[in-house]
Amino acid sequence: MCDVNGPIATPDARERIGQVLAKAGIATYAFSGWPNVQARRGLNLRKREGSAMGDLSRRLAAWREAQRDLHPKHFKKMRRLARQGEKDFGAETVTFGPASAEDLAKLIGWKREQFRRTRRHDVLGAAWTRGLLEACAAHQGDRFAGVMATLRYDGRLAAAAFGLRSGRVLHGWIAGYDPHFASCSQGLVLEERLLERAAASGITEAVLGTGEGQYKKYNASHYTAVDDGVVTARGMAGGARALAAGLLHAVEGQFGPASKLAGRTRRRPDVILAVETRMGDQVRGVTRALTEDPAVARTSTTLKAAVRSSAF
Repeated sequence: MCDVNGPIATPDARERIGQVLAKAGIATYAFSGWPNVQARRGLNLRKREGSAMGDLSRRLAAWREAQRDLHPKHFKKMRRLARQGEKDFGAETVTFGPASAEDLAKLIGWKREQFRRTRRHDVLGAAWTRGLLEACAAHQGDRFAGVMATLRYDGRLAAAAFGLRSGRVLHGWIAGYDPHFASCSQGLVLEERLLERAAASGITEAVLGTGEGQYKKYNASHYTAVDDGVVTARGMAGGARALAAGLLHAVEGQFGPASKLAGRTRRRPDVILAVETRMGDQVRGVTRALTEDPAVARTSTTLKAAVRSSAF
């Protein structure tokens, strides 16, 4: 559901996770977004990447000036797109605060349509995931709150982004857009407005997350290294899964472009098995992911060619 996941516990509890999994009858636990993880027995690291961070602790004007100095062409383009949006679609209105039920439902609908269009697994198709979003949006406390930013032109919702706030930290979660307004890149416009409103509301750090979204590059003050991997249960079941995870990890680093298949083969079932709670839905989801995703098919062909030409 998000870039960071894991049990809520004291730092020394990491040493006991494998034992807890075994007692719960769970073979493995896949995690992401953990900082400074050290590989050891029972814990396999699969990937390390940078999480983009927006430092809003200085005055808003200072942050904006620093980013514009780094990327002058981008922010010149953003000013043009903002003017174009109002010219084509009407007056711009931006909100930042608690999510309305109507706006959240619209955002969920946009994301589900995007999953269908891109042939990704619909993580919001399960009732419990939508319920989780709604529960987070409804909670409004100092230590935890759901926050939504919206962009409207002439009163019509053009883009929305939902995130989680804890104290002075904001973590972006999901965003969606109405394709009708695509000519003015309303998603990029909203991201800039969101950070401005967040800083004005007292947010000092915005976690933009991992991945290659261009908006992260233009708004990031720095990057923090985070890891994803698998913790395995103590005992035979965990050991067998650890071996499989280790082999898949090895494949990811051995065959150049074809290694992407191993990563996708690993990540997509992880998502499906985490979201779907019934065996039938899990089987259908994994089958669909492996048969309908054109990128997996292309990379599979590349992997086979790489293996044939390798020393193996």
